[in-house]
Amino acid sequence: MTDSSAPTPKNWRTPVVLLCVTALLLLPPVLFWYHSAQSALAHKSGSDWRGNHRTKQGLEHAALLIAGVPSLGALIGWVCGNAKGRPGVWTAGGALLGTVALWVVVFVAVCVSLSRTQFSV
Repeated sequence: MTDSSAPTPKNWRTPVVLLCVTALLLLPPVLFWYHSAQSALAHKSGSDWRGNHRTKQGLEHAALLIAGVPSLGALIGWVCGNAKGRPGVWTAGGALLGTVALWVVVFVAVCVSLSRTQFSV
């Protein structure tokens, strides 16, 4: 009298753990973006509209990167998961891989930025 379609703990535990790890890895970039947006709002220039516009564009690009890369990973994981028959695990895994890719992009950007910095003595 058991229903074979009822979810077992093994079926939902893996995607939940993957999504929790994804959320933990996304928390620092989201908080950094929020702090940057609040700082830009508080220190807006009344005369430098070009600088304000560049700041807004940078915040928009960062938001697209933070939201877009994990979402793209989740979408690719969902498509592959539907083909394999396990869309939940693959979607959560794709989101996690997208988040790891976001961290790699951030690490490379910081390294490139530091390599171009010129220190004067």
